Amino acid sequence: MERTLVIVKPDGVKRGLVGEVISRFEKVGLSIVAMRMTWLDKRIVDAFYPKDKEWILMLGKKNTEAARLRGEKLGRSEMEHGKLVRKWLLDYVSSGPVVVMVLEGVDAVGVVRKLLGPTDVAQAMPGTIRGDFSTDTIFIAGKEKRANKTIVHASGKLEEAKKEIAFFFTKKDLA
Repeated sequence: MERTLVIVKPDGVKRGLVGEVISRFEKVGLSIVAMRMTWLDKRIVDAFYPKDKEWILMLGKKNTEAARLRGEKLGRSEMEHGKLVRKWLLDYVSSGPVVVMVLEGVDAVGVVRKLLGPTDVAQAMPGTIRGDFSTDTIFIAGKEKRANKTIVHASGKLEEAKKEIAFFFTKKDLA
């Protein structure tokens, strides 16, 4: 059994999608181990999201690729753009209440990632949470100088999940 962290972001909460998101996870056999609704201030979000060069560069690359697919160029380096996107992400995730939860099940990390669909909603297939409910794309968000509204954050790997769960929940919370 694995555990993973999921955050229904402010756009998902505001649009009343928390129940639908939870329902999708439960329908595939994942169990909620811990859950809380909270409003994360920017300092907490800053501490949560990575600051390392590799992660910031990954953000920039996603945006460069989204622009390339539209036949455009960003006009700044991937690193510079990644730093901007990280700042926009902090603004976005701290802009309203979120629901933070720990899900448990067989291959929980992989199952959740498949249910969500790609971070770039323009590539998300119908049947995924992002494909069915998100109305945003990396390209549009970049043009509007803000983070891509993806409805949900989920841990990408098992080691990441362990760190992210410990960031929000104590062992007592998970008993």
